[in-house]
Amino acid sequence: MSVKPNKKPSFALGLILILLLLAAVILGGSWVVRQAFLPRQSDARPAAAAVSGQPDAAAQLPVQTAEETVSGAQPEAVPEPAAEPEPEPARVTLMAVGDDLIHNCVYWSAQTPEGGYDFTSFFDDIRPTVQQYDLACINQETILVKDRNLIESYPVFGSPIEVADALADAGFNVVTFASNHCYDKKETGITDTLSYFHETYPEITTLGIHDTEADAAAIPIVEKNGIRIAMLNFTYGLNNSMPEKRWMVDTLSSRETVCGRIEQAKQEADFVIVFPHWGTEDTFSPDNDQLTWAQEMADAGADLIIGGHTHTLQPVELLTAADGRDVPVYYSLGNFLSHQKEKMNLLGRIDRVDTYETSDKVYVKIIDYKSGNTSFSLVNLYHGLQLQLVVYMNAALELEEKRHPGKKAEPAGIFYYHIQNPIVDGLGNETEAEIRNSVLEQLKLNGLVNDDPEIYEAMDSDFAGNSSVIPIGKKTDGSLKATSKVASTYDFSVMSDYVQEKIKETGKKIFAGDISIHPYSLDGKSGCDYCPYHTVCGFDTRMPGYSYHKLEKFDSADEILKRMENEKQEQ
Repeated sequence: MSVKPNKKPSFALGLILILLLLAAVILGGSWVVRQAFLPRQSDARPAAAAVSGQPDAAAQLPVQTAEETVSGAQPEAVPEPAAEPEPEPARVTLMAVGDDLIHNCVYWSAQTPEGGYDFTSFFDDIRPTVQQYDLACINQETILVKDRNLIESYPVFGSPIEVADALADAGFNVVTFASNHCYDKKETGITDTLSYFHETYPEITTLGIHDTEADAAAIPIVEKNGIRIAMLNFTYGLNNSMPEKRWMVDTLSSRETVCGRIEQAKQEADFVIVFPHWGTEDTFSPDNDQLTWAQEMADAGADLIIGGHTHTLQPVELLTAADGRDVPVYYSLGNFLSHQKEKMNLLGRIDRVDTYETSDKVYVKIIDYKSGNTSFSLVNLYHGLQLQLVVYMNAALELEEKRHPGKKAEPAGIFYYHIQNPIVDGLGNETEAEIRNSVLEQLKLNGLVNDDPEIYEAMDSDFAGNSSVIPIGKKTDGSLKATSKVASTYDFSVMSDYVQEKIKETGKKIFAGDISIHPYSLDGKSGCDYCPYHTVCGFDTRMPGYSYHKLEKFDSADEILKRMENEKQEQ
């Protein structure tokens, strides 16, 4: 019988096996944890791959906190591409001043001992401000001349060429010239002005007048800081005749022409500025023409509108263009340099004002009492010899519209009334009615009646034939006789506008110091007939240099009214 040997495993060998197993587990777990915290190659792609549409692009690693990390290195942050800095916006600064009007008192003050002119001192105070701006604009309302014999003040301006030197020295680099005075010295003024600027100061942009047709066709564009700026300058008209070469002056000739130029400028530039010479002188609010033009210019593409001419400051307004843009409009910047330091005021007294009201209107009748036998004459009105009645009517219409808000005031008539106690001649067998009619005929108002039947019948409601109150008569068919002294409401408006301009013209001559001795002569009458100052002025046609100013005659009232209307349109 055999006995099996005893083979019990030793304790030491078991301990070794257990330790090896634990080490393998620990090392394996450490590797798993390390792999969980290391970024995969596919996770290191740019962020743009997340929207690339690849199947694994949307895979996201779970967010780990520091407390959850057992071992292993932290993942490196993927740097994002640096954003490019935004470019600074381009910027242009602009300033503008009003009308530069060189009256005689201005150029007298600029005379030098050597016989020349130096205007630079007039700009000393503003020079530092002007030179701070990229674009500095001024409206040179008076044209410049090189010939000393052409230097003149109002009403036909010719300013010394040295004005250009002062503008350049002050820092102005945009000069507008289209004004009612830019053709005062005909082509000579325009060519003198432009040749001097082009030769001496080519860096200065001149607007509104041209010495070549090619220059007139081009759109003036200035580039500043990378911005292309187009600038246009127009005048409502000229005080003297239009040039044969119409292209020499840019005028507000038609909507089609002006707006066409603005539209062309909008195509060629980034920003469009329009400088219109417009409006009614000595007024503080824009007139209907200004309002209409401003909106049409904005709709055509103007981005900024800067006006002049009225010699007064007018409001600033923000218009909305047809395409929705906001367009600032400076209706008038007033005068910058001039000798217009006075405002003209007319003082007078209206002897009598009668009114007649309807539901929507107030009709006004003016009567001026005269001790002499004064008759109203359209010829005298045209020549400025008889402005009184129309001046009174203008004032009364304005006053009545204020008294009657919502109603329009219109003229019923303007009259002279001869204060007298007439004596009538007769045979002694006249009836009282006949004598009364003869007296009334001599007391009849003298002047103009509105030709509206409602108006003249309100002044004399029961006349047949000739009225004994106002200077009109009816035919048997009810129409007015040819001898009736009548005018339409439109005719009265023409006279009103004409007289307003005539007063301004006369006032400017007074303020300019015009004391020339040049009395009128018309139909055998003259300004010297009843003048008590003959010995003071010494006017004598027998002496060289003295002569009468012979006034033009007219064939009809219609011709006079047409002339007034045409002159108003030319202005």
